[in-house]
Amino acid sequence: MKIEVKNLYHIYLKDTPMETLALDNINLKIEKNEIVGIIGKSGSGKSTLIQHFNGLLKPTKGDIYINGQPISSKKNMNVTSKIGLVFQFPEMQLFEDSVYDDIAFGPRNLKWSKKKIDEAVNWAVDEIAPNLKDRFEDSPFKLSGGEQRKTAICGILAMKPRMICFDEPTAGMDPASKKDFFSLMCKLKKDGIQIIFISHNINDILNYSDRILIMENGLIAEDMLKSSLKENIEILNKYELDLPDVYKFSKYLSRYLDISPIHEEEKLNRILDSYLINS
Repeated sequence: MKIEVKNLYHIYLKDTPMETLALDNINLKIEKNEIVGIIGKSGSGKSTLIQHFNGLLKPTKGDIYINGQPISSKKNMNVTSKIGLVFQFPEMQLFEDSVYDDIAFGPRNLKWSKKKIDEAVNWAVDEIAPNLKDRFEDSPFKLSGGEQRKTAICGILAMKPRMICFDEPTAGMDPASKKDFFSLMCKLKKDGIQIIFISHNINDILNYSDRILIMENGLIAEDMLKSSLKENIEILNKYELDLPDVYKFSKYLSRYLDISPIHEEEKLNRILDSYLINS
């Protein structure tokens, strides 16, 4: 799927005393099957940007093009079936009486046949949380927090999107759940689904993104490959963003052991192991 953003502006509360420019002439192309990580300070426009991709927000000016067609075109009326959006706390999107009905809600809105809906629901659950099959008749509000989040993501996946945008997907997750989530995200990429995710955690952005966007004041201030950011990591200071833990620890270790900074985790671990063994 090819996404192109052209001269996109978004103004909240336009023509009121509270008018706020949230996006300022954004131009962006996403063509490859890649994981795009978006980082920036609060209020930089991250969430506003991705909510335009599936038509949840309408541009004040400019447009989004999907495979060459503007999102406003009638040919893209079912754009939400192609681009899924998972909010920061997706479990807040649950509202149906049963787990099955919540997952099936999107496909039903797309007027799919009962057979196709059933196949889509079971496929999504098999991909993400097979144990939910035993809970299809239960209320989603009887599930644990983690199960609710997986149910909400299954509901997006059941629509067979070509791209999924995640807004702070690991907020409130414990380390084990975070690891499971990112494993899922990488699996979705291997299955041919393009991924965009927003995070305030530079460690997650650097570990799991192929391409990184840094946003500031409604602008895409930087658009670079992960390898480029690693080579120029100090640029994060310019945008008042934290350096990755491995870089901060490397600086400390280099001063302590009187060695040059090592920014690759594997090498850093070998040096640390060697130091501990010989201490």
